[in-house]
Amino acid sequence: DPFQSAAFVKGVDGFVILSATSEWDDLVRRAVEAGIYVFTYNVGPTTGATMNIFKRPGGGTALGEAAAKWINDKHDGEAEFATLVLKTAPSLRDRSDAMRDAVLTNAPNARLIAEITAPTRPDSVGAVANLLRAHPSVKAIVCWNDETALGGHAAATEAGRADPDEFWIGGFDGTQPALDRIAERGIYQATISFFVKFSAVQLVRDMTKCLRGEKVPPTREIAFQLVTTENVEEHERLIADPLASGVQYLYDEIIVYSDEPLTTAAGYRA
Repeated sequence: DPFQSAAFVKGVDGFVILSATSEWDDLVRRAVEAGIYVFTYNVGPTTGATMNIFKRPGGGTALGEAAAKWINDKHDGEAEFATLVLKTAPSLRDRSDAMRDAVLTNAPNARLIAEITAPTRPDSVGAVANLLRAHPSVKAIVCWNDETALGGHAAATEAGRADPDEFWIGGFDGTQPALDRIAERGIYQATISFFVKFSAVQLVRDMTKCLRGEKVPPTREIAFQLVTTENVEEHERLIADPLASGVQYLYDEIIVYSDEPLTTAAGYRA
């Protein structure tokens, strides 16, 4: 707890909480009462934060739809698939469920073989290796984030699954390693990008406004883009330099502010 240190309270004007939980109410309350600006970018909002930043809902559904499209295009709608999930927070649970439901809704003849909890990349390496030994007919794996998808990619490649017409993996978050794999046009074929560099730049801009005494809205939403082999090069060119003059228009397209403050109980969705 940084408030155990008086030096912290005296020396900090603002900070950002990046966390897998939204349960920071007491820390945020004490910080705000001390005149410190608090921004959160967590799995859920925290009551009283200067600004709660969150990802636009719908990414889990978009990723599942991409997997279903591949199943329909490459395997006439009939293929066994699995999901790598994490359900430790409401938003992660909803994302995991949305991925699964979107596949089954858009490829109704697809068959869900397994839903595997995989918190980390090492977990996913072992899980996918075991999955492919037990169910060699599995053709697609939809993952709750890019780290677990990268682990699944390593395990599937090791098992000889290298044909993008016969195997599909998708992740979530649009990390650079995931974009690199997608650009190879192999079995890693989709991710959900939240324009992280742009969001980070805007966070600094908004925090700077606070430090200047300007008011900022309490809520900010960041849009997502489904990135596939069809648009990965265009996406990478777009996000290469968030300070470039030619992409400043994008901030207005992907960022939406709201004057409605969110509370811890509100939660974020898929």
